[in-house]
Amino acid sequence: MKRLLYLLATGVLLLGGCLARDPGTLVAGGGLPVPASQTDRHYLGVTSDTGTFRLHQIPSDVVLIQFLRKRCHLCKKAAPGSKDLYELIQRRFQGSRVRMVGIAINCDADEAATLAAQYDLPYPVIPDEQNTLHVMLGCDRVPSLAALHRTDSGRLEVFFRKLGYYADAELTLNRILDRWPEQ
Repeated sequence: MKRLLYLLATGVLLLGGCLARDPGTLVAGGGLPVPASQTDRHYLGVTSDTGTFRLHQIPSDVVLIQFLRKRCHLCKKAAPGSKDLYELIQRRFQGSRVRMVGIAINCDADEAATLAAQYDLPYPVIPDEQNTLHVMLGCDRVPSLAALHRTDSGRLEVFFRKLGYYADAELTLNRILDRWPEQ
């Protein structure tokens, strides 16, 4: 009986992936390092050039977070779809209502910059050395995508998660928009 319960619990944890936490999770938490690039800081609405910033400081209605890791073959496979999604967002929203950021889990700033260059990612890629944000949002695998919307109180709330890579950016964006509570 114990073995059966153990196997069942292990299966739930393994299959849970990015759905380990309910949509609706409010995001608070600590800060992320301010990007070195002026272009990235401007895109993210970060006014300081040192220290940390918080996701809720990004001036948009929706923040899409693409979680990546170095030496991840699926992350490399996801890069073209991720770039397409970013470019589609730029065309549809001109970067104002929806913004996208990459989070390089278990990476320092140099590794995050290398990852962004290696995958040729057009959006800012921020390091998360302690894997804090990935865990807080309930995602346990990469690549994964989380969409957060701004509530009336100004906090960010998770409303969409996608585990794995996606080849069709248009379909992915449409799924996100279908679930966007306040559109």
